[in-house]
Amino acid sequence: MNVLQTVASIDRSSGGPSHSITNLCSHLGHQNQQVHLLVIGEQTQRDQWILPDLGVVDLHNIPGKKLPILGILHAPEFGFCIQQLHKSETLHLIHDHGLWMPNNRSSSAAARKLGIPYVISPRGMLEPWALKYKSWKKKLVWWLWQKSAIEMAAMLHATAQEEADNLRALGLKNPIAIIPNGVDVPANAASHEPESERIVLFLSRVHPIKGINNLINAWEQLKPQGWKLVIAGPDEGGHLAEVQSQIAAAGLTTQVQCIGPVEGEAKWQLYQQASVFVLPTFSENFGIVIAEALAAGVPVITTTGTPWRELPEKGCGWWVDIGVQPLVGALREALGLTDEQRRDMGLKGREWMQAEYSWSKIATEMIAAYRWVLEGGSPPACVRLD
Repeated sequence: MNVLQTVASIDRSSGGPSHSITNLCSHLGHQNQQVHLLVIGEQTQRDQWILPDLGVVDLHNIPGKKLPILGILHAPEFGFCIQQLHKSETLHLIHDHGLWMPNNRSSSAAARKLGIPYVISPRGMLEPWALKYKSWKKKLVWWLWQKSAIEMAAMLHATAQEEADNLRALGLKNPIAIIPNGVDVPANAASHEPESERIVLFLSRVHPIKGINNLINAWEQLKPQGWKLVIAGPDEGGHLAEVQSQIAAAGLTTQVQCIGPVEGEAKWQLYQQASVFVLPTFSENFGIVIAEALAAGVPVITTTGTPWRELPEKGCGWWVDIGVQPLVGALREALGLTDEQRRDMGLKGREWMQAEYSWSKIATEMIAAYRWVLEGGSPPACVRLD
């Protein structure tokens, strides 16, 4: 099967999707699929990208530019590049990731022109909170072209049942493949034996949707002795300045540390140093950092804005309502446990990730969904028709 994956960016600053999309490409390639990945960007920017395994994935990039007023990235040759790839490679299917961007329009238009079925992964961009953020731009694009592009897709991809339900609530009738993102399980789990202060870790984009302001308000109420809150991740839209101002106003500069983006081995070392992970987000279609924290053996606190309702059932975390007081309650309980209790919770989460979220399993399910799109017959278990 010859599959083209398309996305605007695999830059490190783009957060979870850069990791999940490139990992999907790599593991599809490792299962003997022919995989192309088309992104926007200059060759000189590759050191900022999360790269797939270039031994099994053909990476193509074309230059782009920011559109005035809208401020979004556009690559006029995106559709033409797809047509040229099809001419030389005979593509069987196009899988486009994300929404609202000109490249998403180019991908769906090229697929229709070439008679190739296409799959769309909204990547959380049709979640209720996301639709409200900068809503006027999205409403404009929705009625100009995005709605028709989605409705004509052969299949949609959701990373959780909750995301699939939200797609149905919008009136979309396409088949939906419910396939989570995978996670790499590191060789070593968190030790839960701190050398000095114990760490509560937040690791994600520093963006209003992530609920960091609620987290700081909760931390201000608790001011736990012997604990430090570490906020890691790239700044988006200047939100970091607001966060730092809030930390200073609350008198928490010695207890809360913003360390910026972390990647690669440094990221996994940070997980392994943490005693608790927290993502107080307003909305998340999946939350790859939650899976990573669990894989590293760290118990997780997150909100009902994520699809991780199984955390309490699996004995590895807390799934609480959005807001300051629910966070206060969960943090108080998590920080009140012994190191051994937190270690036991972390190991349960690690075992869960190993059993159900391995990338090889995810790639197998995606291949089955692709084959059903191309060949028909009975849909695989991951595909929802109702």
